[in-house]
Formats: sequence, structure tokens, C-alpha cells
Amino acid sequence: MSGPTDENVPASAVSSDEDESRTPDQDAVLPPPEEPAEPTAGTDEDPAGEAAPNEVGRAGTRPCAYCGRPLPQHGDSSPVVRYCPDNGGACANAAAERRRRDQDTPGLAGQVARTWDMVERLEDVAELLAMSLTGGLSVAGVERRLAEARAEAATALAEAHREREAARLEAQQGLAQLGAAHDEVRRAEARVAELAAQLEAARAERDTAREMGNEATRTAEAANTAIAAVREERDRLVRRVAELTSALDVAREELAGAKEAQKRSAELEEARTRLRTAESELDEARADADAAQKARAAAEQACAEADRQALEARSHAEEMSLERDEIVAERDSLAADLVACREELDAAKPRLAEAERIAAELAECRGELEQHQSRLVEQQLKSREHSQMVDQLRGALATMIAERDAARAEADEARGELERLVNSSPSRSRHARPTEFGAPPASTSGPYSTPPGPFAAPPPPPPPPPSQDLPPGHDLGGVTGPPESFRRDRFLPPEEPAS
Repeated sequence: MSGPTDENVPASAVSSDEDESRTPDQDAVLPPPEEPAEPTAGTDEDPAGEAAPNEVGRAGTRPCAYCGRPLPQHGDSSPVVRYCPDNGGACANAAAERRRRDQDTPGLAGQVARTWDMVERLEDVAELLAMSLTGGLSVAGVERRLAEARAEAATALAEAHREREAARLEAQQGLAQLGAAHDEVRRAEARVAELAAQLEAARAERDTAREMGNEATRTAEAANTAIAAVREERDRLVRRVAELTSALDVAREELAGAKEAQKRSAELEEARTRLRTAESELDEARADADAAQKARAAAEQACAEADRQALEARSHAEEMSLERDEIVAERDSLAADLVACREELDAAKPRLAEAERIAAELAECRGELEQHQSRLVEQQLKSREHSQMVDQLRGALATMIAERDAARAEADEARGELERLVNSSPSRSRHARPTEFGAPPASTSGPYSTPPGPFAAPPPPPPPPPSQDLPPGHDLGGVTGPPESFRRDRFLPPEEPAS
């Protein structure tokens, strides 16, 4: 890229409108016109101290735009060093001061200075744009970052898929084990409920058998009581029969004595009467004894029946006791199984918690996967924006190059006009400023023609070229140039998004 130092322009015709507050770094970025050293008052400029604008330096060097000293240049795409960097910015400040002074020069010299300032600004913007395009905004760099982002997103996506599959398998295994444990617990609870029902039925049967045994015991006790009463009655009757027998024997002895003595006929009759009475009582006693014997037989039969029922009740109670023992043993076994099932359920609770944790991790992995997908979409959108930006910058560069060429053509035409003016005035010094001649001679042709007369007003500055595709804040007719925010946002490579 060539600057104004490559053109053969007189030193008095080159000017710019940069601010005095511009730093040496900004002067190094924006190429100023090449002018000789500042002349002293009342003397003409020394052509020997002026660096030739079209001087070609040695390989890797470039003359200072102010004093003409060769300056080493970097071989890469770094900005061109235009002024001496080792004198504290004296050359840059002096060049800026003269550009500010020459910018207000009326006539063709001021127009040429403003035109060259516009050319320099266009070259500055084009240089920054080329640096940006060769840096991070190049097609290879954008494609490389896109490929890295896609590879990272694909790796994260594959890892998330693997973690999701592993978590899903672990969750399925945990859920299957939990379902099996729940089934075992339900079966154990059903078995316990069934055994509890059987135990309740056995208890009911035991209570029934116990009541039957108690009833049989009560019946046996009643039969024993009746047998004891019959036995007492029998004993009483036996004693009564014995008494009557003894009384009969006595009566018989008395009757024998009466027969023998025949003296006691009345006593004999009386004894007979007593005998008849005793016989009747004896018959009654015999009848009572027969009834008592029958009652005793019935009581013995009832007692035997009660004993039999008691034996049956005892045997039934023993059988129920054995069944109860078996049921109790089975109940204890089922209780142990229930305890074991509960222990297994307690042991399965950590696995359930682990399955829930795995499910939570799976949900988190899904969230991270969605985030990676959204980041990938953002990277794609950014890549599209970068591509669009690159296209816009290319269009802007092409427009700027066209405007630069047009400005150079206008500057060449103005330079030729100025040379004609200088050649037409041989009485003046060759290096005198155009302002010393007054207004330039009238010209009726060319884009910068001026009306005749010594006091003609200076012509208006040329209109700026179209500003489409130019970054905001870059006023081609001003003195500020592209702002730092524009340089940073439009020509520096975009920062990588934070992961």
C-alpha cells in the first residue's frame, strides 16, 4: 500500500488538518504528508533539507515523513513507522503543526492539502482493514474458530450422550431392583396377612375348644356332684336298711320271745304291727334304694359321658395347641422373612436414592446438552455475522480503494495545476509558498478552476466521496480519523466467547 510519500508533490502543497492534541502514536498510524524542516522567519525553505517525497529507501527502510531520515520498517503487517521514534515525537509534532497551518491556506494549495489528508485517511482505514482481514477476521481464522467450536460442541454432545445413556441404564437397573424389592415386600405382606388370618381362625377354634372343654368340665363336675349326692343317699339308705334290719331282727327276737312266752300277746301284736310297719318301710327303702341305684347308674353314665367329652376336649385342645405352635412357628418364620424383606427394602433405599441422583444428573446433563446446543447455535450465528462483516468490510475496502484512486487522480490534477502555476511565475522563488503569489491565476478548465482577479475568494473544498460502507465516526473531511472504538470493534479480531 503506497502513501503520500510515494508521490512527487511539492512540500508547500502538502497539508492536513490533524488536531494538536493527537499523540505520536496516532500520527504514526495516520500517514502525514512529507515536508522539509520548518523554515525560519524571513528565509526561504532549504531544498537540501527536504526529503524527496518519492524517495525509495533501502530494503526494509522508509524515509521520515518530516526530516527524511531512513527509518527501519517491520516486515509483517504492522503499521508503517512514518516519523522518527527516538526524538520524543518532535518530527510528528512539527509535521502536525505545519499541516494545521497549511490547511487554512486559500486557493489550490489548501485544496491539495485537504485532498492529500483525505487520501491519507483512506489509506489509514484501508491499512487497518487489511490488518484486520489478515488477522482474526480472515476466512481461515473464522473457519478455524468455527471448526474448533463445532468440534468442542460435538465432543461435549457425545460426552453428554454417553453420560445420559450410562445414567439411564443405571436408573433402569435401580428401578428394576426397586420394583423386585417392592414385589417381594408385597408378597411377604400378603403372606403375613394370610397367616394372620389363619392365626385368628386358629385362635377362634382354640377359644371354642376351650369353651367346650370348660363346658365338659362343668358337666363332669355336676355329674360328680350328683354321683356324690347319690352315694350319700345310698349310704344313708344302707344305714337305714341296716337299722331296719337290726330292728327286724330285734322284732323277730321279740316275736320269738313272745311265742315262747305267749305271755306277751299284746306285745306280740304290737310287735307284729311294728313288723308290718317295718316291712312297709323296708319296701319303701328298697324302692328308694332301687331309685338311688338307677340314679347312680344314670350319674355314672353321665360321668362317663362327661369324661369322654373331657378326653375329646383335651385331645382337641392338644391338637389345637399343636396347630397353634405350628402357626406360631410359621408366624415367627414369616416375621423373620418380613424383617429380611424390610432390611432388603432399607438396603434398596440407597439404591433408590442413587437412582434419583442419577436421574437428577441425567436432567443436569440434558440441561448442559441444551446449553451446548444453544452455544453452538450462537457460534453459528456469530460466524454468520462475522461472514457478513467480512463481506461488508471487503465492500468497504473496495469502495475506499476506489475513492483513494479518485482522490489521487484529483490530487495529481491539482499538482499539475500547481506546477503550471509555479512555472508560469519565474520571478518568484521555486520553493516559495503559493500563498505569497496571492490567489492563483484564473483557470477556466478543471475541477478546481478559480475566477480571475487578485482578490478572488478561495474556491470551496471538494465534496467528500460517498460514505457508504464507512464506519460511523470516520469523517473524511474532519481531522479526527476513525475513533478508537471503531478500530477496536471493526478491525480487531473478535474475542473468543467465554466458555
